[in-house]
Amino acid sequence: RSSSNKLLYYIHGGGFTLGSSGIPLPFLLELSHILEVTCFSADYRLAPEYTFPSAPEDVFAGYRSLLKQGWNSEQIIVCGESAGATLALDIPLMAKREGVPIPRAIVAMSPVTDATCSSEGTVLDGLDSSDQVMEVYAPGHDRADPLISPALGDLKGYPPVFLSAGGAEILMRDAIVFAERASHAGVDVHLHVGKDMIHTYPLDFWDYPEAMMAFEEIELFLRQQLH
Repeated sequence: RSSSNKLLYYIHGGGFTLGSSGIPLPFLLELSHILEVTCFSADYRLAPEYTFPSAPEDVFAGYRSLLKQGWNSEQIIVCGESAGATLALDIPLMAKREGVPIPRAIVAMSPVTDATCSSEGTVLDGLDSSDQVMEVYAPGHDRADPLISPALGDLKGYPPVFLSAGGAEILMRDAIVFAERASHAGVDVHLHVGKDMIHTYPLDFWDYPEAMMAFEEIELFLRQQLH
């Protein structure tokens, strides 16, 4: 933790079935250093042992806990990748529903935003398709539920959001759909699509120039929102 009074609340990905809060540490350490912010990475219950709505309930409980610890909602930016990006987009919807102050902004890298539309192909080679993931994560649930498909929720009053997606991944459509719906609701939306890039590529910022460019776009957005 830094001495900053600003906090980045990070939610890891992993198809709602795997992953841990340790995965984004290089990404968070770099942001903490250059922006001088406190970073907090959360774990949550995973499917198939714990299906929907366990994950959004857990990450929202984490957000409420930060508020109870004295953090002001205007000091908190929620960030996540893949499944964690979807959960990050859930938090303002849950906050509005529960009458809790919404976070300052959201950064969502390669989220699922509309699970009602079937997607051919896999998110990454060797992984299940998004439809298969949803069958494990939310069996028997209506995929139009806004906490499964946040693009279908009430986005009025939603905070500023930065969306990124790779141009070569099937979830590029989801990022575009959310950006369009949020823009129509009057939300301040920033969309970055990396040509020929893969799923969650900004996390690879040290590996190739395109990822570093996306990382710098996220850094700029965070800097604008934090200051």
